[in-house]
Amino acid sequence: MMHERIRAAEPDFADVRFGIFQFKDEGDEAQQAVLHTDEGLDLLSMEEMERMVSQTYELWQEICSEREAETRRKATGTSGPLI
Repeated sequence: MMHERIRAAEPDFADVRFGIFQFKDEGDEAQQAVLHTDEGLDLLSMEEMERMVSQTYELWQEICSEREAETRRKATGTSGPLI
């Protein structure tokens, strides 16, 4: 997403490198930072990301609806349809 919003949208930032620092916990020793970059990775297109986000929202809507229905069933003391 950062690539699409920054590099692809603004040619002046085409050469910007993105990275994520991961801090490894070595117990009592000082944490060591490891840099992970996007170099050499295949990046998703905006269309692919939008599709994946839409699918995630649809799934969460389904989960929330099921939880809401379950809460209603418990509140009424019924376990299913009356017929």
